[in-house]
Amino acid sequence: MRSELERTPNPDGLPVELRRFVDVGYQGSETFLTLEVAKLADTDDGKPGDRIGALVERFEQDHQRLFGYLREQRAVLVSQARVQGRIASGEVPVCFSDEQASPTALGSTRVWFGEPAGSSDGWVEDVPMLWREDLRGSLVGPALILDATGSIVLDPGFTLQVTSDGTLDIRRGDDQHAARIVSDADARDPVRLEIFGNQFMSIAEQMGHVLERTALSTNIRERLDFSCAVFDPQGNLVANAPHIPVHLGAMGESVSATLAAHPSMKPGSVYVTNDPAGGGSHLPDVTVVTPVFIDGGLEFFVASRGHHADIGGITPGSMPPFSRCLAEEGVVLRCLPLVREGKLLESELLEVLSSGPHPARAPRDNIADLLAQVAANNQGATLLAELCQQQGVPVVKAYMRHIQDNAAELVRARLVALGDG
Repeated sequence: MRSELERTPNPDGLPVELRRFVDVGYQGSETFLTLEVAKLADTDDGKPGDRIGALVERFEQDHQRLFGYLREQRAVLVSQARVQGRIASGEVPVCFSDEQASPTALGSTRVWFGEPAGSSDGWVEDVPMLWREDLRGSLVGPALILDATGSIVLDPGFTLQVTSDGTLDIRRGDDQHAARIVSDADARDPVRLEIFGNQFMSIAEQMGHVLERTALSTNIRERLDFSCAVFDPQGNLVANAPHIPVHLGAMGESVSATLAAHPSMKPGSVYVTNDPAGGGSHLPDVTVVTPVFIDGGLEFFVASRGHHADIGGITPGSMPPFSRCLAEEGVVLRCLPLVREGKLLESELLEVLSSGPHPARAPRDNIADLLAQVAANNQGATLLAELCQQQGVPVVKAYMRHIQDNAAELVRARLVALGDG
């Protein structure tokens, strides 16, 4: 393939960039990751074994980052190899306008930028309002830029420069106001409360998108019988996506029960439970719990619960109407380790699913759905870590408490409004 691309006619004589890619995945898996071969070794004259080892190492790193686990007992396969040829024409230069005339302001207004923004309450007075078509050269914030269809808020410390084609190039400057906004986390700000509430719910929703795309069971992929949520370090619910209400009300108990069963959790650990005595519902609803560590400390939990097609029991589907004991409904998973130090405990889990008087009928299907739940939780953990990087752990945890307190106050007010009877 490489030699054919090199022989491709190139009338303009422009340099051709060749890139090699392989799709790599675990044996028996439908998920393959695309890796660029050139980035696996410094030179092409290395030994094939060295390049294969580098390929496997890179695949495991990416798989761990994306899905949160490794399958050491599975072989790593290459499903496709391809070469991409690209003619590099160079970057298009960006030309900035030489005009430096300051536009005439349409007026001024009062804008809230948060702290620090020039005042103790975050408001900035006399922010100039400018018409976009009148902008020339560069501009330093704060400013409010208007046009016929919208507006642009230029924060304090940010700079704007108009390019030759009229594009606005906005960059963060060195001004102290461009630093991350850090306010008193103990004071509940209603604006930030709403922002954080939506951020936490968005994290749970994105967990659900991953679970829906990667699960095997029709119950999860098609019926959407699953739920995802974010919890504080004690296992109390903070935010959830609009999934299944009966799941969401009990998942916090499952997280707390898992924490009680494993008080010394470590990074890279994931747990699984369906125990009704520990916050579960019926046995097919299996919950995967992932502790989220930031800088080595346990700061949050994320969890997902999905309805598996079968978990054993005296009838297929694991919902027998005439069961007389829990074992007749299926296999009970009581806060078991699912991933330890980033490595999937597949053989141990298969042994549990295949044990008991009424074992699971398709344990490998259960494994597939559990891996989808692990991947969903990993997405939530990654997004929480990014949020902490942006806002700081103390602020994120403080607004988790504010959201819980606000919810409690709203419920109390509603109960009082109901009156007697």
